[in-house]
Amino acid sequence: MRKEFKYDVFISYAREDRQVVSRLHNDLVRLGIRCWFDLDALLPGQQWKNAISEAIRGSRFFFAVLSQNAVGKWGYVQSEINQALEILKTVPRSEIYLVPIRIESCEPGFSELKDYNYLDLFENWENGIERLRRLFNACKIAPVVDVLSDEAFLRTAIYELKYYEPIRLFLLNHVDALPEKLRMTLRATHIRRYVNDLSASLEMHFAEGGGKLDPATQCIECCQRGSIVHGVVVCGGRSLSDDNLNYFAWCKNCFWAWYWFEANSRGEFDYSTNTYDVVAV
Repeated sequence: MRKEFKYDVFISYAREDRQVVSRLHNDLVRLGIRCWFDLDALLPGQQWKNAISEAIRGSRFFFAVLSQNAVGKWGYVQSEINQALEILKTVPRSEIYLVPIRIESCEPGFSELKDYNYLDLFENWENGIERLRRLFNACKIAPVVDVLSDEAFLRTAIYELKYYEPIRLFLLNHVDALPEKLRMTLRATHIRRYVNDLSASLEMHFAEGGGKLDPATQCIECCQRGSIVHGVVVCGGRSLSDDNLNYFAWCKNCFWAWYWFEANSRGEFDYSTNTYDVVAV
């Protein structure tokens, strides 16, 4: 059985359905799922056929998004499903790998797919996403306290979510879904305790591109050296103003975080507290 995966989910779909599938992708990102989605993952100039094949082999699940467009066209989506069906031959019958997801009423062209229970998102989208969440929990997909340590995933997730409130819900939903023992760990506790500051700090660092890891720091909570990311970003922050100075700091090891914004101010970083001394100017 394959144990190491670069991605949790590979999303296969017809390009005509990209708008609906983008919604699915965004909902999966909010659940903390590491998706391979071509609009996000393919780089300019990359050999896309090789990249797709590698991503299919490197994903825990294959989501076949089915629609009239997908089942009725010639194209690479058929090749993707064929590749997944080949991998399926190596997967134990007791495990779930290929998940057919219908976004409208349709009959799949592959007879093999008819043996699997469909997820019909077009009937009740929210209920469908909840069923996927239960699937991930049942298969023990890495919880947020683990995936937040994956720099590439975190950067992609926060860039997709982009704004403070979706990031906040993304963090809280994952911690709430953890088993009780994991909810008591330092990382999970800090996510709940500092969720507002952490959400804003992640937005400033990953979505706005500010701040950097400072090797001279030491976290006041976990005592880890060189684990604090801090900086100042000029943007709207949490207010309607477009010229706020956003001061932030967060620990990559334990998820302690601090955030402050002031429109007209000056701040110096205090290494004893990992916060900024902010004064009005």
